[in-house]
Amino acid sequence: MTLKRPRPVLAIAADLPLGRLLTSFRNKDRRAIPWIFSLFHALESQEDFDIHWITLSKAVSAAETIRMRNQTIHILPLGSMGKNILTAHFLTVRRIRKTLNDIQPDLLHVWGVEQAYALAGIAFRGKKLLSYQGALTAYCQRAPQAFLLHMQALWERMAVKHYDLITCESPWACDRVAEIAPQARLSCMEYGVEPSFYHLDRSPSPEPSCLFAGTIYELKGIS
Repeated sequence: MTLKRPRPVLAIAADLPLGRLLTSFRNKDRRAIPWIFSLFHALESQEDFDIHWITLSKAVSAAETIRMRNQTIHILPLGSMGKNILTAHFLTVRRIRKTLNDIQPDLLHVWGVEQAYALAGIAFRGKKLLSYQGALTAYCQRAPQAFLLHMQALWERMAVKHYDLITCESPWACDRVAEIAPQARLSCMEYGVEPSFYHLDRSPSPEPSCLFAGTIYELKGIS
């Protein structure tokens, strides 16, 4: 028998910048992840959904559940990244799937393909959406990469094929996903910016200038 719930349940599986959200994680997690940070705060005032975040962290050794800003955060242990990649994120996928079984969401929204979230969503039989980040397969096709990145690209291809609704951050990314999952419905959706930037007016310099925003790493095009 289907349980009647006062509101539909939305599960968002994504890396949360826990250090920006929780005082207890301030010195353990210094990631910024501005688009996820902004989304978390944008959702705190809505009343249509019961929102649950599932996020991975090296700062915990056991699962923790925290309720804040009208949302629930499920923090799961991450463990060794190398071991996770070599084992197809086996233990982490099990933890995420157990959490999903407990939550029983009406919609699962997965962010990214580099961690275990997309692989964990393969077995989810309800409505699901993938926000594609990484393009790991494309990176491996275009430049020499380390063995572990090739493994990540393998898991990326395996996971993406199981999603029929996918958003991408650029037309180029949409084209790359179409090569992996031609059956998927793709939407190009750029990430938002934090409200603290809203008041700024665009005032470009009259002199030629260049801004590089990202990790100083070949994958980001720095060469």
